[in-house]
Amino acid sequence: MDITGKLQFVFGPNESFFFDSPKVWKWMNLPSGLEERFRQDVYQEQAIKQPYGIALGTRGSWIVAFTAISGYNESCSQ
Repeated sequence: MDITGKLQFVFGPNESFFFDSPKVWKWMNLPSGLEERFRQDVYQEQAIKQPYGIALGTRGSWIVAFTAISGYNESCSQ
């Protein structure tokens, strides 16, 4: 089974992490703004359908690039 480009692990400060696989997202200790983005209602056009780049920085900073429910590629940060 070829999983190239389909699994993503991101580790950050304060024991934070984000795991993305074809079937599930798992995370722990994400900054609140980022966690809220992943919990967003799937009926909102700006909701995250599929992340393709995440960075977790210090002091609660983060950036995520993703395909939104609308189908457009988006990014947001804090």
